[in-house]
Formats: sequence, C-alpha cells, structure tokens
Amino acid sequence: MANLNRFINKDKYLKFCELHKLEEFYAVVGSSFAALSLVEGLKSKNIIVFEKGGDFNPLLLRGLRIKNNGTFSLKENSIEESVGGASNTWTGRLSEMNHQEFCGKNKEASKIFYDLSTKYYKKSWEFFGFKNFIQAEKNVTDFKERVLPEQKKPLRAEKLLKNHNIQIVIESKITAVGEDKIGSFLLVEFSNTFKEKIYFKKIILANGGLHSSLLLKNSFEKGFLKSDKSKIISKNYMNHPKITFYNFFTSIPSFSPFVLRDKNDSNFYGYSLSDDLQKKYGLKNTYFTFHPISKDEHTKEFVCAANIYFNKFNALKIFAKYLKDYGFNLFSILKIIFHIGCRVGLFKDKIKNYDLEYFCEMAPNAKNKIFIDRGSLNSEVNFSEKDYINLEILHQKLVSELSDNVADQYKTINFRDKVFQDSSHHIGGIPMSENLDDSVIDKNLRVVDSESIFLCSSSVFQYSGSSNPTLTIVALGLRLADHLKRIN
Repeated sequence: MANLNRFINKDKYLKFCELHKLEEFYAVVGSSFAALSLVEGLKSKNIIVFEKGGDFNPLLLRGLRIKNNGTFSLKENSIEESVGGASNTWTGRLSEMNHQEFCGKNKEASKIFYDLSTKYYKKSWEFFGFKNFIQAEKNVTDFKERVLPEQKKPLRAEKLLKNHNIQIVIESKITAVGEDKIGSFLLVEFSNTFKEKIYFKKIILANGGLHSSLLLKNSFEKGFLKSDKSKIISKNYMNHPKITFYNFFTSIPSFSPFVLRDKNDSNFYGYSLSDDLQKKYGLKNTYFTFHPISKDEHTKEFVCAANIYFNKFNALKIFAKYLKDYGFNLFSILKIIFHIGCRVGLFKDKIKNYDLEYFCEMAPNAKNKIFIDRGSLNSEVNFSEKDYINLEILHQKLVSELSDNVADQYKTINFRDKVFQDSSHHIGGIPMSENLDDSVIDKNLRVVDSESIFLCSSSVFQYSGSSNPTLTIVALGLRLADHLKRIN
C-alpha cells in the first residue's frame, strides 16, 4: 500500500529524507491517470508522486480558477486538485485518437503514434478493463462511425495509486523544474509553509494538459532549463467544445443511417465526416451523437432510479430519502424498479425524442493560449473560421439525411452565435518538431536539452482530435514507462 505523506514542517520532511534516498527515485508530478499508468508501467517502489491538492473529498471539489478572455470559456470545475485528479469526476468514456487526430502532418508525432497503434492502445484498453477490444471505424454514407464505449464503473486513479508500494505527498505545490550540475530537480512548496529544492533520478510532469505546460513555461522563464523556449509554450491550446440541441426531432425516424440508441446502451455512436470528405474540404474530425430522451426523463421516479443505478453502494440511502420526501406509493415504487430494469437491460424504456450533441475538434491556432497574468490564470481561446465551417458542413449533411424528421429550428443553425461548453479536455501547448530549435520535447517525451525531465500529459498532443483523450494519455504513460526502464 502507498504511504500518504503531508509535510507541515521541515522536521517531518527531513525525517522522511533520512528514510529515502530521493536522488534514486522517479518523481511524478500529478496523480491522475497519467501518473497511474507510469506507476503501473514502471513497477518500482522508488516512486514519489506529488499532488498539489489534498486527499480526495467528493464534498469539497477544488476546481479551476481562470479568467476567460476569448469567446470560448473554460469552466471552473474542469480539473480537480486532489489525489486522483480529474479521474475522481470522470464519466468513464473512452476512445482512441486516430493518426490524423493525433499527428496531422507532424512527423515526430507519427513516430509516437506508430508505437501507440501497434502496442500501447491495446495495453491501454486492457488498463481500463476492455480485453481484446478493437475500436473500429466504418463508413456510413458520407459519414464515419466510431463507437465510444463507457466503463460501467469509471476507474478512479486515487484508489489504484494507493494500492502500489509508493510514496504520495499531498499539499506539495511544484513551482519549477530544472537541471544543474548536480542533476534534475524540483522546487517544491510543502503545505504553504516551507520550500525545498529536491534532486531525483528522473522527473515526469504528469500534472495535466494545462498545468504541465505552464510549469515548463515558468521554469524556462526563470532560467532553470537550458535554451529558453518559454515563448513557444502554451500556444495552440485546444479543447473539445461541445453543444447540445434538445428535442432534435419532430418525430423519431423510422429508419436512420445513424444508431439511435436505447437508454440501456451506454455507448456513444460518434459520426464525423468521412475521410474522403475531410480531405476534400480540408476539415477535421468533429462529430455528433444522439442521446435518447425517455418519456419519463425528468420525473421523480426516473431521477431516483438513475441515482440508484449510478450510486449502487448508496442505493438504500437514496431510496430511504425518496420515501421520506414523497411517501410510500406502490405505483411510484414500481416505476422506479422499471427504470432500474431499463438501465440493466431487463426492460425497454419508451423514447420520446433525441438530443443532438456535437463534440468539436479545434484546429491548432497559435493565438489560442493559456497564460499567467499578475498571478492569475487566463485563457484566450476562440473558434477559428475553419472550426465553424467544419460544423456547418457536418450539420448540413446530417439534416439532408433526416430532413423529414428534423425540427424546423434545427434545419439551419448559426453556430457563430451559440455558446459552447468546455469538455474539460485541455490539449496542446507543447510543440514537437524534427527541428529541435522549434521543439520542446522529443519523440520519447523528454524535454529537449534536458537529461532526465519528461512530460506525459495531453499538452504534448499536436492536434486535438474530437474525443476523450484519457485512453491516449494512458497509452503515452505506458510507452514512457517502458522507455524509462530501457534507459535506466
């Protein structure tokens, strides 16, 4: 089992150092899925994980505090500062990024993708409990269909990290990473009380797409790393903006080329433009999916059944609260049982309509950036014209397939005056190139001009794709762990 440490004074820290030769340790910054994949891949007890937040408390979420300056806003609960990080609130949706999504025309990224596609995606699916799973894409008229499965019980990095014989340090804020004549080091502030400069065998920044790039940028600016590359970091920030159009149909189509799923089917069926059309228009992999709306969707019985299904260990408490609030009614209780049965596939719920949801792939744009200004985190993120055109063409193609059933207000949509939501997928900001002068990392995710500093987060993605990045992040972590073992 892991040792959970909190250093509230220097004496406690020094006693810890007497027991552990930290210069022989792997230091992992961050404690979510990237960290977990590294810990499981390295299989070493000489690992110390630094977490800025404390132990996870579902009643005390620590979200993102950011000032949004662009037309696209990042939401405040899109990260979680605690052991386990964002995995504590993750929904369990998984998908591979294909070659075009991950690499585009970037040759260095293609070298990484070869390893992912031939070895590490398979390992990553197994990591999440999907054995022998192959994510297939197939053409459906002018569209490409991809199935995005969901874990019935989402994996939580917090619990799995604590199963390993490693050291976890909470309330440890990393202010900089660097190298000098002695070796690779972290500057750490413990419990807001004292700071230390600590040397390690290898350092891996696995603290998420936002904070890993900002930490590197600050470290370059302060001169802790060679060849100042701060000016090329944190640009080309990307996300997966999403938007939902409710009750999309006037009547449910009797025939559809797209899967209109039942409530007991937890898969997403994502539809983007076909590869041929993407090449023709020079567009990206933005996709749409349909969400079924039950006839009883917002009734108290439906809500109670959903709460019980997703919180099985608290089922009795949830049901007792329902009885306290609404009293005993046999008909209502039978409805709750029916809706739970629909969730597990025993019964079939009556669907009254479908919501349409778009998940957008943002084109890389150097003007989109995350930055620190006067101590505060800022974003300046806007849709590009190409992003809007992608949506418009995809929507036109969708409406042409189901024109007799689409509600009139949705047959033509002006996406430019719509407000999109943040998918909590923070991507990009760390450039990678064959020309090392224009690159922050190499194909092994090592920071260029450093000996022992590596990066494992979605900040290294050169393109955003349009689906959840978690599976690809884990694949990168498993690949990096194998590399670190080879060079050790």
